[in-house]
Amino acid sequence: MTRVSYLENLKRHMEGVERDMQAARQKIESGAAVDKVSASGELAALEAQHRELMERMDHAIEHHSDEWSPLHTEFQRDVDALTDAMERWIDQYPGARVVERERE
Repeated sequence: MTRVSYLENLKRHMEGVERDMQAARQKIESGAAVDKVSASGELAALEAQHRELMERMDHAIEHHSDEWSPLHTEFQRDVDALTDAMERWIDQYPGARVVERERE
């Protein structure tokens, strides 16, 4: 896999995470008020983390980083951490669960 395609693959995965976040946001906005405030605040933090990670990936792709191997490891770790955090969030707020999508 080429350097850029590796990050592009991670970005595609992140786009799926973003779709899940958007669907979850819609569900909690129509949910119970008790869960809504807490769930919304925590989801906003995950969305900010997602945006920051996507910006870092775009920057790495645009600037053809010379340190691809460490970057791959770092990005993979960060993508995995965000995915895990999203899954824990869903477990905490099951009313925001979205239809399972295929893992990429």
